[in-house]
Amino acid sequence: MRFDAKTLADRRARLYAQLGEGAVLILRSGGLRARNHDCDHRFRAHSDVLYLTGFEEPEATAVFAPGHPDGPFTLFVQPRNPKKEQWDGRRAGAQGAV
Repeated sequence: MRFDAKTLADRRARLYAQLGEGAVLILRSGGLRARNHDCDHRFRAHSDVLYLTGFEEPEATAVFAPGHPDGPFTLFVQPRNPKKEQWDGRRAGAQGAV
């Protein structure tokens, strides 16, 4: 699913206005859940993370901090791992998340 960058930025701006200066909100996208020994259930990111970031990968953490000197929004994601990606599919990694 693709999201328009302006739409996501507008959603975050509304969030920042509700949070106010100095507040911090931390949201996790969730992780993979095993279906059986070698197969996971299909992943779906937490609705709030998806709505505010558009990022659809597991184990991501979004930090919203209006007024923070380094910026109001930081997204922590899993690094790329070519060996795991053979089985689990391609990951965006830090560069792809930008």
